[in-house]
Amino acid sequence: MNNIRIILLFTLSLLSNVAFSQFELKIYTEKIENGYKILANNDEFCPVSIKLDLTLKNMTSLQGSKNIFVIPPRTKGYLIIVLKSKKRGKYSYSYKTRYNYGNHLKKEYDKNYSYYLPLPIDKKFKISQGYNGARTHKDINALDFSMSVGTNIYAIRGGTVIKVIENNNKGCPDEICARYNNKILIYHEDGTFASYLHLIQDGAIVKKGDVVEKGQLIGKSGNTGWSSGPHLHVEVYQQWMETSTSLKTKFKINDGQKSEILKENSKYKRNYR
Repeated sequence: MNNIRIILLFTLSLLSNVAFSQFELKIYTEKIENGYKILANNDEFCPVSIKLDLTLKNMTSLQGSKNIFVIPPRTKGYLIIVLKSKKRGKYSYSYKTRYNYGNHLKKEYDKNYSYYLPLPIDKKFKISQGYNGARTHKDINALDFSMSVGTNIYAIRGGTVIKVIENNNKGCPDEICARYNNKILIYHEDGTFASYLHLIQDGAIVKKGDVVEKGQLIGKSGNTGWSSGPHLHVEVYQQWMETSTSLKTKFKINDGQKSEILKENSKYKRNYR
């Protein structure tokens, strides 16, 4: 979840442009009188947090010691920091940059939200592995819904699709196959994310940038990636600069009047829209 790039800039007048291949994000500088502005274009559909570890020579940051910044989604020319020379003579700077999806400064989320089951209506599905499961969910609050390949899956909460991977057709029960996980990643309004894993190849109904509603059809389940059998892996989590925390969430069951923490080896049905 975390990506690292190192950028070294030792110049008075160079205008640099740094694009991050895995993110639609660009950091660049503009020369100003006796210094520089560092700016960012964030073409992602969620906030991106950036950490700048600065090394300054005869320069000072007008933002003081602050080094983590949150770039709003779909933003161009966002001012990250201003660097100014301290006295006459040569000056230069360098920095290391880390970045990640999400708002590092946001610590709270909606703990009372009741999620929709990601299931077709009026059919029962078994939780083959629950929160903190003994096999692959140790210390992870994720759920595995046992379902046949090609089963329709639905958004557990409304939000914006920020990532879709659907080109893989391989799977195996070993961690080495995690690279082949097909997935849909959705960003929620309270800053949390929901990840839907192991979709069938070309099984996404939605695309990056789509705004979806809870209960909306988003894709078809599969058996790709790190998987020992056909199922849907669902995980809700918060993400910060260098860490993430998976969350135990309640789901509406049966007719939707009751919400509860889902239990391993139990079967559940969604009979609501």
